[in-house]
Formats: sequence, structure tokens, C-alpha cells
Amino acid sequence: MVKNILIFDSGIGGLSILNEIARTSLKNHYYLSYFADQLYFPYGEKEPPLIERRVSKIINSLVQRANPSCIIIACNTVTSLTISKLRRRFKIPIIGVEPVIKPLSKFSHPLLLATKATINSERTKKLIELYKPHNFILYSPLHLATAIEMMNEKLSKKILLNIKEKFPNINAIGLSCTHYPLIKKLFKEIFNDIPLIDPSEAVAKQARKVCGNENANEDITFSIEWQTSRDKSFLLKQISYYYPSLLSKQETF
Repeated sequence: MVKNILIFDSGIGGLSILNEIARTSLKNHYYLSYFADQLYFPYGEKEPPLIERRVSKIINSLVQRANPSCIIIACNTVTSLTISKLRRRFKIPIIGVEPVIKPLSKFSHPLLLATKATINSERTKKLIELYKPHNFILYSPLHLATAIEMMNEKLSKKILLNIKEKFPNINAIGLSCTHYPLIKKLFKEIFNDIPLIDPSEAVAKQARKVCGNENANEDITFSIEWQTSRDKSFLLKQISYYYPSLLSKQETF
């Protein structure tokens, strides 16, 4: 059975989730439609009402065109602000990316890195109240997502070094923007052995549960359709920079 999984993000952050899905065993054949709303990137620095209107309009258009079996909202900001409304509007499974507060609550001095919109969201506040993490720090690193989107490793490294200097006593870091795992190697280089909590694996597991056979042991076979609201050639350049193996798997639709 062929299934169409729609993966939506404001930019290339969702590649961290798509890559996790790509290396996971799934049964059947999948069309993975990736849409990056790069015309409005970054979402995390925009007002919530604008984000809600924009996302609702795009998802509605994509659902009508592609008729997906399920949707992955590969963006913490969109998940925090709009996923409840999207689930009420569309009668198909919608998977989101939640702030990794629960796993961080196991550490004594955790740091959650996220966009301003995610940090200020009601969902984040509820999760903090639910899990009551000890000595919990929330921080929005200005321009980090943009530096990653623009493949600016020099600026990304500078921002991470500033974070390390600002918070010298942390013992875990939560990557609650899907862009951040794209530079996980740089995080490990700068923060050494500090655990990094990346939600990509959990989202891929949920995708297997909702969209496929979680216990399948066959190799995944899929085709990828790349879409962006801006420049597709630049999007392909970004994919080649971070996950070139994904390009070798794509087909022309």
C-alpha cells in the first residue's frame, strides 16, 4: 500500500525528522512530500496570529492537492501554537514536535533551547507545570535557526560558544527547534559529553505507529517530493549541505 506523508516546516529544520524517518525500517512504499515555507521563515520571530493564519492556509492547500495519509508538523513553533486547531479542522492524523521538557526533567540543571514563540506558548507552560523540571532554564538563542538555515557554520559556532559561556553549569540540552539537530555534530564538539535531547527519533517512532507498521523489518522504500514557497534550487542546495543522501532517494513527480 502506497502512503503519502506530508512533512511541513518553515524551513529546513524538518530535514532532521525526515532523515530519521529515512533511516528507519518501514513497511510498504511511501511518498514523502516535504514543504518548507521559506518565504515566511523564521516563524519563531513572528506574531502567533500571523503564523496560525499562514499555516492553516498552506496546510489546507497541500491537503487538497496531495491527499496525505498523515501530516508531520516538523516545527516546534507551529506545533505549540496551532496543532490543536489543525487537528480539529483536518480529519487525518497530524503528528507534532513537542518541547522536550519531559526527558529534560530527569536532569538536575537542564537547558531548553527553543524559539521565542515556543518558549512563550501555553503548551510549553503546561509541560513545565506538569513535569516541574529542577533548575530548568529556557533560552532562545537569537539568530541560531537563521544561521543554520543559511548554512553559516561560523555564526552557528559563535552562538553555541556564547551559550556555553552564558550557562556553564548545565548538564543536559534540549533541542526544541528542529533546526538545531542539523548541527548536532557542532553541539557535541562544543559541549563535549553533555547529553543532547533530540525529538527526531520520537517523532519518527510516532510516524511509524500512525502511518505505517511499527514492527516492520523490511527496508524503507520511498520517493521524496521537495517543495518550498521560495527558491527550490536553494532548498536543494541546503539538503545537499546537511543530508546529501536524501537527494539520492528522490524521484521526480
